[in-house]
Amino acid sequence: MKNANSWVAKGYIDVDDFIQSACLHILNRSDAYDSEHGTPFKAWVCVVARNYTISESKKLKRIITAKTRFDVIEGMDLEDYSILEPFQKMEESSESRDRLTQLTGFLSTLNESDKLMLEMMKDGLSKEEMMEITHKSGGNIDTCKSRLRQKILRYVKTLYK
Repeated sequence: MKNANSWVAKGYIDVDDFIQSACLHILNRSDAYDSEHGTPFKAWVCVVARNYTISESKKLKRIITAKTRFDVIEGMDLEDYSILEPFQKMEESSESRDRLTQLTGFLSTLNESDKLMLEMMKDGLSKEEMMEITHKSGGNIDTCKSRLRQKILRYVKTLYK
């Protein structure tokens, strides 16, 4: 839970809601408590709450990581060379332009469905608008976005090895 303070500060979680959900989890699991095992009830509650907290924080970390990575790609302007600035370190500008050209070439090899999804993401369309255009369900849109994001991230990683 070392990230918990920053998550609270950024508004990703509400502490009161999290505590309530943990208490509900404990209540739902209360049938599993067996006093004949010799474990005090207080210790059992602490273990259940701790396990719940760890499980939920892992889920939250995956969601926050995915959202952050998605936001970076969603706001990407392929004509703007400044997107490479975080990666540049001590590189020559021409080398960065070469990499941007390679990335643009890679994007041109995407299938039509991925190109459409990328354009819709660049245009900032909502999920509902994307569903209307593509005639796909919301879950399908999320899956397509995730797969496209992973394709791009894998390729970008090969550029900066």
